[in-house]
Amino acid sequence: MHQQWRNTKTEIQDSAFLKIEKLHPYKMILFLSIVGSSLIFMFMALAFWANSIDSETTQQFELPKIFTLSTIILILSSFSISKALPFFQADNARSLFYSLLITLGLGLFFALCQFIGWKQLDDLGIYPSGHSSRTYLYIISGLQLIHLLGCLIFLVMALSMAWLAKQDPVKNLMIVTDSRNKIKLEILTIYWHFLDISWVILFLFFLFVF
Repeated sequence: MHQQWRNTKTEIQDSAFLKIEKLHPYKMILFLSIVGSSLIFMFMALAFWANSIDSETTQQFELPKIFTLSTIILILSSFSISKALPFFQADNARSLFYSLLITLGLGLFFALCQFIGWKQLDDLGIYPSGHSSRTYLYIISGLQLIHLLGCLIFLVMALSMAWLAKQDPVKNLMIVTDSRNKIKLEILTIYWHFLDISWVILFLFFLFVF
């Protein structure tokens, strides 16, 4: 029985290694980036939690409502970008273009809401240069926004690709038959979902702390 268990364990390990070896280099970089970003957010959240346990930060504080709106917007953008890959696979360049365009608009709207949220924090007397643990709101939300803005660059590139495909049937055929474009779109979608999930978790964490 023990030998059988060891053989099963070895087979599982070999299968896992084979899957890793077959993973596309771009996806490997993506998953490493997700792990690294997750660790950064986790350490920042822990630092925020540790600094919040004092008399100053235990006073009642209400998180600006604009952060709730920005969270809803980001969730909607995650839904819209989830439609992009199926449209690509279905050779529906028009729908692909509009799904990416909606995602871009929602992403920019999210960024605007974050800036408004920072302004409201400033009006409440919570400043980025302060020593209160509440200043971590700027740091954590700012890091998340930087990740999102970087993702928006790749979203614009995908949007331009969809625009070309929508305008010219020949270019559309060249684009949809290129496996690299599919991989890039998969990576964009996965990372966007990661940013969405990470922000929702951070937002719920902020609500719990305050």
